[in-house]
Amino acid sequence: MWPLMNWVALTAVLLGVALAYVGLQRIVTPPPIVQTLETPIRTVAPSAPVDATETNSIGQQRVVRTSDGQLLSLFATEAGLSVVSDLGNQGRSWRTPVTLPAIQASSLSAAIDSKNRVQLAFVDDEGASFTVLTRDSGAWQSSNIVQLGATTSPVIDVAWDEPAQRAHVTWIGQSDEGQTVQWASFEAGAVTKLGQTEELASAPKGDVLANVAAAPSGAAIVTYRKGDAAGWYSRSFVDDTSGWQPEESLPTKIVARAGSVAMDRRGVAHLVLIDESGEQMIYLKRSNKGWLSPQTVIPPATTEEMDDPFLATDTTSRLLFAFFSTTGTADALRVVVNDPATGWKDPYRISIEDNSTQGRSPTSMDPLSGSPLVLWTSAGSQPAINSGSIVLP
Repeated sequence: MWPLMNWVALTAVLLGVALAYVGLQRIVTPPPIVQTLETPIRTVAPSAPVDATETNSIGQQRVVRTSDGQLLSLFATEAGLSVVSDLGNQGRSWRTPVTLPAIQASSLSAAIDSKNRVQLAFVDDEGASFTVLTRDSGAWQSSNIVQLGATTSPVIDVAWDEPAQRAHVTWIGQSDEGQTVQWASFEAGAVTKLGQTEELASAPKGDVLANVAAAPSGAAIVTYRKGDAAGWYSRSFVDDTSGWQPEESLPTKIVARAGSVAMDRRGVAHLVLIDESGEQMIYLKRSNKGWLSPQTVIPPATTEEMDDPFLATDTTSRLLFAFFSTTGTADALRVVVNDPATGWKDPYRISIEDNSTQGRSPTSMDPLSGSPLVLWTSAGSQPAINSGSIVLP
């Protein structure tokens, strides 16, 4: 038989290993969402298509903020593109939507520059297109519309590079071998002109997803799913001299149904993915040495199904994850917050429960520091765009 001291030593070792494992789990896997926040529900647009804020599985931006703090919400209707602005009061009240009949979009993504020009990438019956919206004496107008190419996919995205005064646009093209990730740039000017173009990736089978983000420094990144294949990929843009860097394979074999990407003020890229089943959400960050190992944001079996993720960063570089989840009785809008200084903390994980969202689950977000605003489309006999403002602790 072992001496008693040997058994005591072995027990201590095993206990230490168990505690270390538990500690590791607490580091890489945030605790589940537990806090519910009651927030006033505002009406952004009292009448809207049921898919008005649909982000097409890539986190398309549908709400932007002007330099003087006014919010703009953009959505497609049968009559044309609608633009609705708030009264400059953090989304507490909104004006009547203005419709631009010349833009018949079925899918869209928007970005805004420092001169309050809205960079709009959209899909219509002709394919992928781009234009710039400006407001003169309260009236909205669009520049010339540039056709980018035919597409059968609603996936299109845009990001604004402020230092270079350039819009990055990504959309899904079609070749004999399958779908492709296409990129184009547009320089700021009185006339909207197509700049550079490039095919960034291709997939032999299945539907491609792709999104783009830019940092205040001018760096940009495109992330994408290659059709039905497992995994996720990216390509980075540093400057005009270096161009697009070689493809990077992210350290995950997840088969993702949806993803959203953002870059913070330091130029760090952040990505959130939801797996094909909708039961798991993971988060990845790209350092200057490449993509780091994924973290589980929402573990499997926490909710029945998740979809429509939207990722944004605020002015303090906090990460804001907005998404919808089905919990068995209704759809629930949820927001998860990660503070770079303190990490995942229970008080920052906030859940908004609203039965008016039952049946639909699109979302978009304005990432104002301290009080992000989340927009969604409610279902029912008269769908409407609603918003809720979240006051972070």
